[in-house]
Amino acid sequence: MGARLVGLGNFSFKYRGYMLPIAVILLVIPSPYLFADPSVAGLIGFLVAVLGQAARVANVGLAYIIRGGKDHKVYAEQLVTNGLYSHVRNPMYVGNFFLVIGLAIVSNSWVFALIGVPLSLGMHKAIVAAEENFLRNKFGAQFDAYCASVPRWVPRLAGLARTVSGMQFDWRRVIAKEYAATFDWFSAVAVVRASESLSRRHAG
Repeated sequence: MGARLVGLGNFSFKYRGYMLPIAVILLVIPSPYLFADPSVAGLIGFLVAVLGQAARVANVGLAYIIRGGKDHKVYAEQLVTNGLYSHVRNPMYVGNFFLVIGLAIVSNSWVFALIGVPLSLGMHKAIVAAEENFLRNKFGAQFDAYCASVPRWVPRLAGLARTVSGMQFDWRRVIAKEYAATFDWFSAVAVVRASESLSRRHAG
């Protein structure tokens, strides 16, 4: 990984909490529609976002990694390779990808699609670079062997059902760790719908 990308990833990791306010700003900027029918955009986007949230829920319920880092820096106590991490190295970020795409569709906004989606994907790419740099420095050959056998972004579906059925799912951990993310995304969707409603009233 390039040093500049790793540096950008450490910066993005530290300030990733600002992505939601940026998303909300992009959502309320007037924009041409992606779909002529907003209800179609809402349905498709919601289904895509649910897929992303389901991936996050499955990951947290099966094998949890400390996601907040330590002192706003990338940190890991151990190399987790079980659960969904045995099928893809970044299952939480894969879930985030579908959430962002879903939100872009729900927003029905070309502004958000052309600015928010690339910004989010670029930020996640940089964060992954920083995380992999940290893990490689800490776990060395063990992490290299893991990278050689598990894809970074596209999940390996073979054996996925066996993985899920062979592990105990912890709903209490999901509720404790995922309620905030779910609330944030649904709040963003509510902002979209409220702004659309106001726009219709003014147009009428």
